[in-house]
Amino acid sequence: MIMDNNTLSSNRGRGIIVLGGIKTKAVNNSVSYNTYEIMYSRTANNVAKYNNIYYNSYGMNVTDGATVNAEYNY
Repeated sequence: MIMDNNTLSSNRGRGIIVLGGIKTKAVNNSVSYNTYEIMYSRTANNVAKYNNIYYNSYGMNVTDGATVNAEYNY
């Protein structure tokens, strides 16, 4: 799944949730005022690049064996 050029703001929990085997590429998104910017769980080989991440409680949460190449986020 590709998530590109989205604005995710003021959600009660998470901006983006990726669970169980879904591989994602999140690029050029603006994610703000959430508890978590992106949450990954039980999924490998994800990419999160060039995202604007601000005013979240946590920038990213990676659990349960998930892997993410997270470079060039601001």
